[in-house]
Amino acid sequence: MKSFQIDIRWACYFGLLTIVWSIFEKEMGWYNEHIADYGFCSMLFAIPAVVFYNLAMRQKRDALYPTGAFTWTQGFVAGIYLSFFVAIFMPGALFLSYKYICPDFFDNIIAYKVNNHWLKQAEAEKIFNLRSTLLEGSFSALSKGSITGAFVAIFLRRKA
Repeated sequence: MKSFQIDIRWACYFGLLTIVWSIFEKEMGWYNEHIADYGFCSMLFAIPAVVFYNLAMRQKRDALYPTGAFTWTQGFVAGIYLSFFVAIFMPGALFLSYKYICPDFFDNIIAYKVNNHWLKQAEAEKIFNLRSTLLEGSFSALSKGSITGAFVAIFLRRKA
C-alpha cells in the first residue's frame, strides 16, 4: 500500500506540473501569437517530466528498498505503476488546462493548421478537440511514462 501512496502522490504532483506547464506555455505565447513554435517547444516538457519521474522513483526505491538491491526490472515496474496513476490523473489536469487556462487553444491551432495548408478544416477539428486530447493525454502518459520509467530505472539501480 505504501508503494501506491507514493505513486498517487507523485501522480498528483505530475498533474500539477502539467497545469503549471500549460500556464508557462500560454505566457510564452505558444497558444496564440507563437503557435507555430508550439509543436517543438511543447517537447521541452520532457525535461521536467524526467526530473519528476526520477524523484518519484527514487523516493519509491528508498522507501521500499532502503538497504537492499534495486534492479532495473523493479525500477521498470515502479515506472509502469507510476505511469498508470499519472494516466488516471492526466485527463483532469488537461481538462483544467484547456477549459480554463487556455480555452482558445483549439481554435488557434485549428486556424493555424488550416491557414498553413497542413490540414483541411474538418480534419483539424477531428484531431484538435478536447475529447481527443484527453484520450491522447492518458495513452501518452501511459506509454511515454513507461519508457521514461525504463530509462530512469537504469540510473536508479543499486546492488545489495
